[in-house]
Amino acid sequence: MSDKSDKKESFETASATTDSDNSKSGPFAYIVTGIAVALILIVAAVSSSCASLFAAGIASQEKASGGYTLNDPTGEFPFDGENSDLDKLLEQYYDEMEDLTGTQGTGTTGTNSPNNQSGSYATVAEALGFDLTVYGTTIDDMVSASAYAGVPAEVHDFVRALVNKDEDYTKQVTDTLYAALNDEGARAAKVKEAIELCKKASQEFSGMTVPEVKGATDGNVKDVLGDALSSTMDRWNSLERELALLDTTEDKIQTKKLWNLDDDVLEATEDAADLLEEGMEASAHR
Repeated sequence: MSDKSDKKESFETASATTDSDNSKSGPFAYIVTGIAVALILIVAAVSSSCASLFAAGIASQEKASGGYTLNDPTGEFPFDGENSDLDKLLEQYYDEMEDLTGTQGTGTTGTNSPNNQSGSYATVAEALGFDLTVYGTTIDDMVSASAYAGVPAEVHDFVRALVNKDEDYTKQVTDTLYAALNDEGARAAKVKEAIELCKKASQEFSGMTVPEVKGATDGNVKDVLGDALSSTMDRWNSLERELALLDTTEDKIQTKKLWNLDDDVLEATEDAADLLEEGMEASAHR
């Protein structure tokens, strides 16, 4: 009797087997594989359809609610350096945010206040508490001390007379407005008083004489200083118009109008200072 089995021994490895039963498995393995592949394809298709429907729903909701998208109808990418659509989009966004929040951030071009927006209103008392140009800006503040170097006496005296007069009237108007802010009973009268000070300042500036500069044959220095004087009068005329907005019996005023007028005051102040510096520089190098 033999110790060995009559059945042939089989061997299996990771990649193959010598078992003869393996050939009797039939097509079952192929059917399972086919079903698995079909299920994977079905799941992928369903997922893609759901994603498309979700995206379409979001886009529809954005359009209905006035939301913002970065899609460019021209097919161009909106952040292209030569495409102005992004600028328009941002401008529209900021304008609408101003209406919703009642504020505007500083640093926007030409705007001196965080409250420059349509659709926002303030009482006269609240407006008097805003950071108006007259409270913290004079022409002298914007003229560099170094601009006076080498300037002829007649030009120096004219410029100093102008900026000192501007500073004096600015202080008077500021003190009057602070009194209006702090005293409700005297508020209306103090606003009117500040307006009269603006008129008086304009009259005094209109009476100033621009000096003739010795050695300046082309008249450029006198012309520039004359323009500076005109800008100074614009500053005070603009301030008068701004304060006239506060001279009202209405409960509230529109802050956009106030800040537009305040921007005029600031722009005229900057122009006057720049022209004074230009005139002094021209006189020093005549």
